[in-house]
Amino acid sequence: MHQIIGLRSNGNALFELGIVAPSIADILQNPESYTEQFPPEERENLFFTEHHVIGEACRDWKYQDVIPLDIDNIKPEEAERIARVCCDCLGLDYAKVGVVFSGHGIQMHVLTERKIEKLEYFDEARELYKFLMQKINAGLKNAGLSGKADSKVWSSRRIMRMPNTINKKVGKNGVFAYVIQPHMEYQGFTLEGACGVSDIQTDNNIHHTAYSKFPRPDTKGVQEGCEFLKWCRQNPASVSEPQWYSMLSIVGRLENGETLAHDYSKGHPDYSATSTELKLKQSLVKAGPRTCKGIDDDWGKCSTCVFYKKPEIVSPMIL
Repeated sequence: MHQIIGLRSNGNALFELGIVAPSIADILQNPESYTEQFPPEERENLFFTEHHVIGEACRDWKYQDVIPLDIDNIKPEEAERIARVCCDCLGLDYAKVGVVFSGHGIQMHVLTERKIEKLEYFDEARELYKFLMQKINAGLKNAGLSGKADSKVWSSRRIMRMPNTINKKVGKNGVFAYVIQPHMEYQGFTLEGACGVSDIQTDNNIHHTAYSKFPRPDTKGVQEGCEFLKWCRQNPASVSEPQWYSMLSIVGRLENGETLAHDYSKGHPDYSATSTELKLKQSLVKAGPRTCKGIDDDWGKCSTCVFYKKPEIVSPMIL
């Protein structure tokens, strides 16, 4: 069950009315059936929990089967187009994603195949979520649209705007919130899948947990010791997409990694700052740094390296 509550100057309100809904999909399909349960004077700044609740306390988290998206500061006339671009960025079918105009932005609700059943997941997947928001922002910018995806909605305490109510902010006129697209349907979405995490072969990358135990990398030693990195730096126009990913997964973890990522990439004829930043973020969230085996699979010339197949050298990060 999802609770529907108000936010007032003294905190949560109207919890005592006990108004709940079985699903967000039902809220979007039948918003008036819920808003009519509130006194007319209370039909402003109402919200529903993005998560299912235990029901014994206000916003008492049980589990979550919906991923929220919040796009702020949009032009109202662009609302539907913005929602469609967001869906395109994440490989989603717009007709299966719930969309609400919140008064100053849009809020989207995506059913996830991987039910969130532990609170720790919000910390574990935070970088994945941030990466997807950056992907959306790049897509909106490229489309010439207003709005910015807000990564702060990635929270176990998240509440979202109730449609058919007034969004009222201090010093501003109230704005009516309403449903743009009410239908929600599962479509195989997971954060991991949208980030491409499931595409990574584990023997080609060091696992995040294992890498967390590595010593701090020697930035100079890694760059001077790895033949692949030296080749990338000398031949930027010849670096393929898989090789670019491998290179970024290494240099992005060195000191001043973001600057190095651009330095290594800018000689490619298709270089852009935005695409490099997105690919860098992707290389850091999808898996740990590339192994020497993974690099050799992409490049095929690691036999020229003096460290080739030395069992203690599993990745350039150790050099």
